[in-house]
Amino acid sequence: CFTRKGDIAGLGDKYFWNIGVTLGGIDAGPPQICTTMEAPPEFKSQERCVLEPGNDYAKAIYAALMSHLRFVVNHDYGDKTMDYVMDIMDQTMKDDPAITLDYIRSLRVTSDHCGFYPRKEQLDRMVKLGMVISCDSMFVNRSAPWLTVYGAKNANRIAPIKSMLAAGLM
Repeated sequence: CFTRKGDIAGLGDKYFWNIGVTLGGIDAGPPQICTTMEAPPEFKSQERCVLEPGNDYAKAIYAALMSHLRFVVNHDYGDKTMDYVMDIMDQTMKDDPAITLDYIRSLRVTSDHCGFYPRKEQLDRMVKLGMVISCDSMFVNRSAPWLTVYGAKNANRIAPIKSMLAAGLM
């Protein structure tokens, strides 16, 4: 549908306007998060990567961006799917000369929650792409119990707001 819809920027009136398109969450909550973190097999087997390279969800995000639509990531809990989103953004810039880094940055692609992301290695890339991340302190309480599964060393992935601000991420 994103390919058929085309560019809808600027459509609407003072009562109704489009701020972006989404397909919903790109993963689920623990233990069904899509993450690069190590965990015992009984937990890794429960991962649910709604977005994976080449699947229909990835094709839809690609189609939305290629159609010059503002894609809203929406729910994300783990870090792996955020890598996939940024890979798709990079691919659209390679495939369409009209989709420049400045254009991608102007979209202000957003994502929610910060359950176990962004990891430190993702911050510069997210800043470069002009992303805006909405973290909620409730995810500290929701994620902290899972450190027994993923390891205390991953506590710095839970809503790392200070690190995000220091890196220049909005």
